[in-house]
Amino acid sequence: MNTSAASSDLTPDAALVRLRQYQERPAPTWSTASYGGSSAEPTLAEIGRVLAAEVERLRARVEELVAQRDDLLLEDALAEHARDRLPGPAHTPTIGSGSGTGGEGR
Repeated sequence: MNTSAASSDLTPDAALVRLRQYQERPAPTWSTASYGGSSAEPTLAEIGRVLAAEVERLRARVEELVAQRDDLLLEDALAEHARDRLPGPAHTPTIGSGSGTGGEGR
C-alpha cells in the first residue's frame, strides 16, 4: 500500500470531505482506463459510501451516548444535592433510642 505524507495527516473529517468530492467528480487517477476497464472504481466508490454511512451512524451514536451520560451526571448531582439537604443522623430517630415511647419509668 502506497502511503504519502499527505495521507498520513488525513483526519476522518477531511477523508469524508474528499470522499464526497470524489463521489461528485471522480479524479482522473481513478478512471477505469487506469484499471483496464475493471470494476475497481465503482467498487471503491461503494466501499467509500458504506464506510461514510457507518461513520455518520457511529457519530450519531456517540452523540446519543454522551447525552445519556450527561443526563445521568445531572441526575446524580441533583440526587447528591437533595441528600445534602436532608437532616443529618442527629435528627433521625432510631428504634430504642429513648424517644419517649414505650415503658419508661418502670
